[in-house]
Formats: sequence, structure tokens, C-alpha cells
Amino acid sequence: MEILEEILNLDTNIEVNENLCFNTALFEACKKSPHINTILNGYGKAVSKYPVLIDIRQIHDLSSITDIHGNVYPRGFQTRAAEDLDRDTVDEIAKDMCDKNWDPSLMQGAVFRLPKEFRGMSYSSDGIERIYGIANLTHRLYSARLASQTHILAWIIDISLNKLRKWANAEANRKRYASNPRNDLIDITESILFDLSDENSDISIAIAGAATPEKEEESIRDEVESYHVHSKTRDAIIRRLGHKGGFTPERKKYDADFMKEYVEFTFQEWVTSSSDIYDYIANNDVPVILAQDEGRGASEVATKWAQHVLNDNGPLKVLFSLKKSGKIDTKQADEIRRMFIQKVGDYMKMMGEAYHKIYVENTGTLPMYEAFPEFAGETKMIKMY
Repeated sequence: MEILEEILNLDTNIEVNENLCFNTALFEACKKSPHINTILNGYGKAVSKYPVLIDIRQIHDLSSITDIHGNVYPRGFQTRAAEDLDRDTVDEIAKDMCDKNWDPSLMQGAVFRLPKEFRGMSYSSDGIERIYGIANLTHRLYSARLASQTHILAWIIDISLNKLRKWANAEANRKRYASNPRNDLIDITESILFDLSDENSDISIAIAGAATPEKEEESIRDEVESYHVHSKTRDAIIRRLGHKGGFTPERKKYDADFMKEYVEFTFQEWVTSSSDIYDYIANNDVPVILAQDEGRGASEVATKWAQHVLNDNGPLKVLFSLKKSGKIDTKQADEIRRMFIQKVGDYMKMMGEAYHKIYVENTGTLPMYEAFPEFAGETKMIKMY
């Protein structure tokens, strides 16, 4: 282990501008900020005692970097799956820096010392060697540049690259710590897929040792839960991982987004419909409705089917998936699918019988409609009967 002074390698020749946000007074104040080791457990550790003032030129940003072996990292050490920067967030943070409105009581960002294979491979525009990589500092670094800061306060941590992505998404980019929090569905899914691509990662080893599909899914569930997500989000991520090949589920469970993704990948010649009734227009101008055997799914299909019969009455496709909850095996599948079709027919029959009773026989109960007071002069519910 290198001694601390060598690890920090702070350039004392770069003078701290006391008139800027990141000055020695703020450095002293940030000594009382939450210690980053509280969210590094199991991933790495801090090698600086406090957040330190670092020359921003010494930090490698989102630009491409190549190691000494020729391996290219086109987005630097970016840990997010989607866009690299949220410009509004950068602007807001930069304004705080310009106003010297920095909260020292919050968790400060983090950098890591570049591994040996990256040393001497990255330099700033004015020839300063970049010796740090971003662990959790991207928006703050770009904001510091925009706000013409010379330094930034950050922890220096020791963390291996194969744990960096999970740490950033499981801990550092949670809402409680990040100015631009992770996208739970996308960033966590891609982080787990990244780890699954490494056969030596903890999750890959767990999947390889799973004796049954149930155990495999159990390992995936445990992994997703380690990212501190709500149960609904957890289940959505598990579904996403199943669809993206992260593991082989007993049944791929669809939600509205995945039904659309499947259709747009499988039926690329179909076009999205602008109608309120249909979702797509298939070959030969056949309209398509997407539905799920969940909630009001069957009644919505019945309503749209009725509209179609009255407006067009030509061929119609309904693509549907089973409800996400509950255990359904292959032997039950067709029976349960036919039950959904039966439910749609039952709704149609019910609506027809109700219409006849209400408007033909005049024996059906009419609702008492009341409108909310929306306009000037209206102070109470308006009776419409």
C-alpha cells in the first residue's frame, strides 16, 4: 500500500483561490460532513481523512481513455447507463458554486486514484496529468468547470473498477446522496447486466451455483434488493433483467413498456397508431390493440372493440399478456389466456344488456351526475339531474 501522501499526490504549487467557492474555509467546514465510509462498506474505503481540495485539471472526465494494454473506455469511467449529463443539473450546481452556496453538511463527492494501467494516459488541455477518475462527481466536476472553479472538494477513495459501477448505482447515486439521482429501472438493470458479464462477479457466481430456475431468480432478487429499491421497483427490474437475458425466468412477465419493446423489435414494419383506440397498425392496415390481463385490461379491450365495430368493423388484432402477479405454469397458460378472452366477451355482453335495460326498457337506474365547481361564481357541486 502506498503511503497516504503518495496516494494523494496533491500539487501544492496550485494555489487555492480563496475568493472562489472551493476554498480553505469550505475545506475546514467539510471536515464535519458525513464520512464516505458509511456507504463504502463492502466496496472500498476512503484513503483521505476528509474531503480534500483537488485541482479539477487532475480529474479525468467523461472523455475516452485508453489503458496501456489498448483497452478503450469510450465514456471514461461513467457508471450510468443513460445520458452522461443532465445540463439543467449542471447549470443549477454551477450557480450554487458561483454564489458560494455550498452545503458542507452534505455527503461530498468522490474520486479514485487511477490504476497503474491508466497512469500517464490522460492529460488536461494545458498538459496537467489526470491522476484521478470520477467515482461520484460527474455533475459537480462539470459544474465546477462552468463556474470557473480551480479546485473541488472530494473524497479520495480506494475502489476496484469492477466494483465501481455497482457502488455508484447501489449507494452513491441514491436520491439521499445525489443531486441527479440514478434512474432505478435503467441504471440498476444495466449495472447488474454489467456484473453478469463478468464471470468472477458475485452475482455471476451465485447464478452459476443456482440449482433450479427458482434459485436463479432468488439470486437475482437478492442482488436487486442490494440496490435499496422499493418492492415494486425491484419486481420491475427483475422483469427487465429476464427480458434482457440477465437470467432465464420460468415466465417472462410483461408490463406495458415491455409489450411495446417486444412489438417494435419483432414487428418492425408496424407503425404506431395516432388513434385513441389502437396502439399499432400492422400489415394490410390491420389495427392492433395491446392489453394485459390485469386491472381494467379486459374492460378496456371490450370498449375499444365496441368502438372498432361501430367505426370500422374490419379485421382487428389484440395482443395481450397475462397478469404479472401469481405463479402460472406452462400447463395452465392456454386455459388462463382463454379466460381473458372470455372476460372481454362477458364485458361486451354486460354492456349490451345494461344498455337495453337502461335505454330500451327504461328500467335501469340512471346515475345522479354532479359536476365540480370549476368556474367563477360556482361554489358548490352542480347537480346535473
